[in-house]
Amino acid sequence: MFGAEQQYLGRVWYFRDITDRKQAEKDIISAKEKAEESDQLKTAFLQNISHEIRTPLNSILGFSKLLNKPGINEDKLQQFSGIIVKSSEQLLAIVNDIITISSLETKQEKLTLHKFYVNEMISDLLTIFTIHPARQKVSIEAKQQVSDKESEINTDKGKLIQIFNNLLINALKFTHDGFVEFGYTIEDDDFVFFVKDSGIGIRPEMQKVIFERFRQGDLTIPREYGGTGLGLAISKGFVNLLGGRIWVESVPGNGSSFYFTIPSGKNTRDGSEKIRGISK
Repeated sequence: MFGAEQQYLGRVWYFRDITDRKQAEKDIISAKEKAEESDQLKTAFLQNISHEIRTPLNSILGFSKLLNKPGINEDKLQQFSGIIVKSSEQLLAIVNDIITISSLETKQEKLTLHKFYVNEMISDLLTIFTIHPARQKVSIEAKQQVSDKESEINTDKGKLIQIFNNLLINALKFTHDGFVEFGYTIEDDDFVFFVKDSGIGIRPEMQKVIFERFRQGDLTIPREYGGTGLGLAISKGFVNLLGGRIWVESVPGNGSSFYFTIPSGKNTRDGSEKIRGISK
């Protein structure tokens, strides 16, 4: 009860907006989960790459010792030498991938731009991959949209070839039978390159992260396919460096189609303005 001189004036409510705090908590949890996932992927990657390095290295050491055995015949000598050479090339490729991804990460990778005809490059790649040992039961075909002179481009040929090599090797690796097709179309001032296959395909959730480093270390990719998992990350790094973009379209069990764009460089003085993102 209130006294005679007291008056009831109502209530006072206090409200505190905790939206920012809740969002901050969510951001912290999300960052923690991403960091844990990154650590797991790095660990899996290191385990995988150590296996990839040890395998050819053990072959080199083992067969080098066999070369010193007395009484070895010429056929065995050639066989062992061939294994050593092949294993050395495999080991060198792994080391080159590691160096390249490190160079891209530290922004030390340089461009060497010059003009050449895309059609000639496509023809050379077709010749090489037609006799590639991974081809087996897979047919391979190249598509060229325009004439040789119209296919002129001003870019880094070595990096463009390496992008194609990475994509074609992957296509052959994950296609047991069927086809692999590669080539280009031209849209405005860009070449739109593609590599298509009828292989095992890529699950939708993996398509979003397939170009990230360490993703090959994920257990979703069977050990039987091997590889360091750096090829697509390197390809993306090169495409970005050349002023383009890369993406994939795939249906699990029905193959994959990789696309990437590269500016032709023909509408600039030396092709470097568009590649480096400089507008004039």
